[in-house]
Amino acid sequence: MHEFGIVNEIINSVEREVKKRKCSKVLEIHLELGQLMGIQPETLKFLLKEMSQGTSLENAKIKINFVLPEVECELKHKSKLKNLKLPEHFHDFPISDLKCPICGKPVNLLKGNECVIKKIICK
Repeated sequence: MHEFGIVNEIINSVEREVKKRKCSKVLEIHLELGQLMGIQPETLKFLLKEMSQGTSLENAKIKINFVLPEVECELKHKSKLKNLKLPEHFHDFPISDLKCPICGKPVNLLKGNECVIKKIICK
């Protein structure tokens, strides 16, 4: 499960930032989670709560903004993929097969495959 690695990296990144800021406790963490990460927000929240026990993130509020995939084709059409159907087993999803909904050409992924720490509120 790649979720454990992602959650571990979030915790480590937040802990480094908390140390820089000389804080003792994280009150809130705001994340952006791309739909193509293949992680459900509820799963991410659960794992963060479980894996952050004993850290400065313990009992922090976790706010997640879900980011839809955004693509651009060679003709510079930019689109958000609002109705993208993902398979039950995400590793079966061929990102390279995404097509522009306007012209059908292959696309480059601009957004939707990221997990970004947007804000940390600590004391």
